[in-house]
Amino acid sequence: NDCPGFLAKMADVKMECLPRSSPVRAQLRARAINCLGGSIPALDGAGVRSMGPLLCEFTGTNVSQLTDAAFEAAIPLLAKCRQFEASARSELVTRLVQTLGPVSQWSADIVRSLGSLLTLLDQQTLSQLPDTEEMRDVLSDWVRVS
Repeated sequence: NDCPGFLAKMADVKMECLPRSSPVRAQLRARAINCLGGSIPALDGAGVRSMGPLLCEFTGTNVSQLTDAAFEAAIPLLAKCRQFEASARSELVTRLVQTLGPVSQWSADIVRSLGSLLTLLDQQTLSQLPDTEEMRDVLSDWVRVS
């Protein structure tokens, strides 16, 4: 049971190469969680960072079980995900608002740091962002890049 080796290899895995329906995705996620203590509530920031791209495979239940500190540590990694589990999408938005505060108070730097997590925000939520020139620039840049 070579957990350090497994986690190191998983850091470089391109999960998008596996079909969304592949049971291997859940098996890899479960093995990584097992390597890191066996339960999601036990994950700390370092554990979350060790999950690497497997964080993108988290379900809504997995996301809800993260401690506040672990979720905060997960945001930069989640921002790099190309896609999210369907069940995780609304839970991710809920946790973002809980962690970062009301959308109307988010700075351009916060929005810039969210990366692909921005795709989870619906039009109503996006309309709550501060209407500043800097925010418009960030959103315009994001639309161009994505």
